[in-house]
Parts: sequence; structure tokens; C-alpha cells
Amino acid sequence: MKSKGMSVFWVFFFVLLMQSGVNAQQETKPKFKVVDTAFCSDIEPGEKWCDSSDINFTPDVGELYCCTKIFATEDGEIYHNWIYNGKAMASVELKVLRSGGYRTRSVKSIFPKQIGEWRVEVVAEGEVISTLPFVIAPPEQPEDEQSPVSSDEQ
Repeated sequence: MKSKGMSVFWVFFFVLLMQSGVNAQQETKPKFKVVDTAFCSDIEPGEKWCDSSDINFTPDVGELYCCTKIFATEDGEIYHNWIYNGKAMASVELKVLRSGGYRTRSVKSIFPKQIGEWRVEVVAEGEVISTLPFVIAPPEQPEDEQSPVSSDEQ
């Protein structure tokens, strides 16, 4: 009789142990995940998304949009942190609704002198969940315009 009682105890204990493991897995699932991203310099009125895969832009771009598609298990906020040559330039709070693909965006003015490496860090709950690099670089000059050849070199 004692062994049957012990068997029931161990089965009950095992079920509880398995249930706590399932709860722990559910708690560690991230609330936000970046599904897709894009940068562009222009968005049509009423649109929320960039139709571009560019990451190289010229200094006369004026402003850039960073579009982010987020998988969200609940409503909340994310941030677009705009970083230029390692220095934080702006942090934009964006509301996100629970969705399998909520689209949101931020925009940043880019001044002609801000040539170099940029990135947007997507931050949720204090952690960077994605880093999106882009470059502001002067347009390349055609070879015949790059350096004139003097008559002595010919």
C-alpha cells in the first residue's frame, strides 16, 4: 500500500515539475521581436513603410525614416536610438500594439556635415533587440573628375 502512495506522490511531483518548466519557458519568451526593417528618405502620405533596401545615403538626404516591423506579444513601447559615429543623437519612443507584424517608424534630420557611420538601435525593455546600420557618404566622383593630371605628368 505504501508503494502505491509513493507512486502517486512521484507522479504528482513530476507533473508539478513539468508545469513549472512550461511556465518558466513562457516567462522568458521576448515580448518584442524585430521582423523587418528598412530606411528611406521619403514616405508617401498615409503610408507607414519604406519600400527600399538602401543603407547608403548622400549628405543631402535631408531626413531619413527608419521603419521597423515588430512582432509583439503585448502592447508596449520600443525606442529608436539614432547613433552617429558612436554618439547618441536622438531617442524616439514608439508605441507598439500586440501584433504579428506591427509597423512603426521614426524620422531623423540628417545635416550635410554628418558624414560617417550611423546606426539605429531598436530598444525594448531596456535591451537592444536589433541594430540597423547605415552610412552617410559623399557621392563618388567619376574617375575623370577625381584628380586632374598636370601637363608634366603626361
